[in-house]
Amino acid sequence: MDLVGTFIPWIVTFGLVAVVTATFVERLIPMLPSYVLLVVIGIASAEGYFSLPAAIALSTVGSVLGCMAVYAIGTVTGESRFRNFLERLARLVGIQPVRFNLWLERLRANEYSAVASAQIVPGIRVVAPGISGLLRANFGGFVAATTIGVALWDTIFIGVGYVAKFAADDTNASVLALETVIVLLVAEALFFSFWSARAKRQASGRAVNDRERHGAKDLLLFLRAWAAHPLRIAAVSPSSSSLADLITSEITSDSSPVIELGPGTGVFTRALVARGVPEDRLVLVEAEVGFSQLLARRFPSAHVLSIDAAHFGRAKIPGSAPAGAAISGLPLLSMSPRKVIAILDGTFDRLRPHGALYQFTYGLRCPIPRWILDRLGLKAVRIGGTMANVPPASVYRITRRRARRESGADRVRAVVDFENECKLSKPPVETTPLSGTRVRMKLHS
Repeated sequence: MDLVGTFIPWIVTFGLVAVVTATFVERLIPMLPSYVLLVVIGIASAEGYFSLPAAIALSTVGSVLGCMAVYAIGTVTGESRFRNFLERLARLVGIQPVRFNLWLERLRANEYSAVASAQIVPGIRVVAPGISGLLRANFGGFVAATTIGVALWDTIFIGVGYVAKFAADDTNASVLALETVIVLLVAEALFFSFWSARAKRQASGRAVNDRERHGAKDLLLFLRAWAAHPLRIAAVSPSSSSLADLITSEITSDSSPVIELGPGTGVFTRALVARGVPEDRLVLVEAEVGFSQLLARRFPSAHVLSIDAAHFGRAKIPGSAPAGAAISGLPLLSMSPRKVIAILDGTFDRLRPHGALYQFTYGLRCPIPRWILDRLGLKAVRIGGTMANVPPASVYRITRRRARRESGADRVRAVVDFENECKLSKPPVETTPLSGTRVRMKLHS
């Protein structure tokens, strides 16, 4: 399904007015990342709906008008109240207070050059117009500098979408936009990882932390896995630390052992260890061989199972006690209902009666359909969301509606009809553990 392409008919219907409106609203309510929106505009321009110069000019007009509106709000709102709002907005898009204050001083000291450059810095470009309004910067200079920065940003992303569409004329618009954004995110992430690491070395003289040392390597490994199995990975970038903090927020050392489904490069795993979960009380279930080998090296005391999560319920883990919690980074929306049922059933069979599964999604609703929750006797509650992730994500807590003392008969009654229809077969599978793991896995029917 061409999800991104669904924007194009709307743009065709309303023409260039839609370009101005979309870019204006994006500056006020940055729910859709601007680079995705601009790539879509570039694709629409390449398909002949309007000219490339008109698309760049009018998207710039819409964005600048949005910046002017934010600037105006900053000038008429109380300084203390609006600064608190900007600081909260900055944290929402992943900007720490120290970095926010640094840009505040830059905009105060170098009014015009800093205003222009801020518009090509991800995250900062969202709050920079508000800071200028807060500082009561000269309005004419603010508009001129903002126009330069916005025009450069819009030209890059619209141009990329335009050129990429001509280079692959038959490509699905969603796939094209996704691939383009991934390439741009890689360049952005590598640049800012280098910049951040260099700044910290100069400030403290200490070696960068583990996340900085492995960030670029993890990103490249993620991209190789995505290229090989895009539907299995089903994400445009590795999960952020903000999402990791959210999905592990209700987990403590008392939750041990903890199950993690689809840990990837270990972003959530590190957060679990930071929450006090002992490494040897983690069960990591990862189907991608490259990821599972990396996990075995980074978390040598953890139980790493290199199997599909749908087989987890039949995996034998010697000495494993019922888990207090499970977290999932699996793309359930891209899986068949049969596979989702197998994953949920196997996971809840290994959880305590009141244990919970935490699942994140990029969608607006719980990724598990209501009929599956009803069939398995589960309920889902949204515990929060984060904008400081690409794309923005939400987390749901999945629990039993009532504790089950035994799962066998209940499970059979719950899914037997569905399995008969799908003619589900369970052939014996035997796997060998990875080097560095502490378990030997045998899957049985």
